[in-house]
Amino acid sequence: MRAPRAALSKAWARAKALRVVEANLPRQVELPAPAEKPLQYISPEDIDRALAAVRPTVRAIVTLTADTGARISEILNLRWRDVAHDFTSVNLHRVKTRTAGRVALTPRAQATLKRVHAERPPTPLEAPDWVFPSPYKKGHPYNRSYVYVQWKKAATKAGLRDTTLHGLRHAFAMHAINAQVPLPLLRDALGHTNLQTTNRYADYADASGAAQVVAAVAEARGQGRKKPRRRKKGSA
Repeated sequence: MRAPRAALSKAWARAKALRVVEANLPRQVELPAPAEKPLQYISPEDIDRALAAVRPTVRAIVTLTADTGARISEILNLRWRDVAHDFTSVNLHRVKTRTAGRVALTPRAQATLKRVHAERPPTPLEAPDWVFPSPYKKGHPYNRSYVYVQWKKAATKAGLRDTTLHGLRHAFAMHAINAQVPLPLLRDALGHTNLQTTNRYADYADASGAAQVVAAVAEARGQGRKKPRRRKKGSA
């Protein structure tokens, strides 16, 4: 839909320049917004299988992506000065929203960063202190395309053929929703600028999560309590 309009708009622009037409009509046509693709649910077990299959050179990067819900660019742009001294949190610089925020780390992510820190090569003081420096391009972070390729291979091997690396961010959000994490807290963790963006994940809460909410409300209202049975006269 958009490609034909662009071609027509180019032709009409040429015609307008030649004064054949007065206005570029194709450019004035409003196209409907593209339909949003449904999010694919990735279970924690699926993620674990894919992490086990991914190449060791990028496993730490993918682990932090999965366990923080961060964008891959935010993980690759991490510097050691962004990592807490006790490895319990990182300060993410969100390029998309031009904001920054500290994010707590899971025990697995903490262990991963500790290992990377212990194994890192000595770096000159004047050099960029990338957490994941490129092994091929000095002074630059790890190549994003290479991580994409390695994740795709691992995901396919784990049986997740249509799963993208960004899908780990969606999985993080959906798992948080199912764990009853309040939307404002999830918004801050994901670095969204408005709650409406985060609210899209609320539609993906699984039935078990919804059942837990209903059960909790019923219990609070006393609907889940059984009425004590009356004893019959003469019974022991």
